[in-house]
Amino acid sequence: MSTPVRLIVQGLELTGHLDDSQAGRTLAESLPLAWSAERWGHEYYGPLDLSMGHIQGQGKQDMEVGELAFHAQTCLLCLFFGPTPMSQGEVPRAAFPVLSVGMLDGDWEGLAALGGTVRCRLEAM
Repeated sequence: MSTPVRLIVQGLELTGHLDDSQAGRTLAESLPLAWSAERWGHEYYGPLDLSMGHIQGQGKQDMEVGELAFHAQTCLLCLFFGPTPMSQGEVPRAAFPVLSVGMLDGDWEGLAALGGTVRCRLEAM
């Protein structure tokens, strides 16, 4: 069962869900989470201070706008909201394979207007 969540980035609120994957459930059990994220094209990514253990799953690089993903090896949580420097066209593309953990919806233009480093908070709704 998915977990409804709210992601607050510098006061901008996005809503959606964490999926029922192993990584999604582990994140849901750890909420609320707060971290600092860096921008890379139309992606924000940042390290979580969280022990996720060995997460199973098939990683991918081509993402959707609004997709929330986790890179288990570096413990990075990533939010894709448009093309990244790895993209060929408009499809968001991760720098390396990541595990999809959920989907969010919100004001992508407002998110794109934020700076290079942001504070994020992910909480259950």
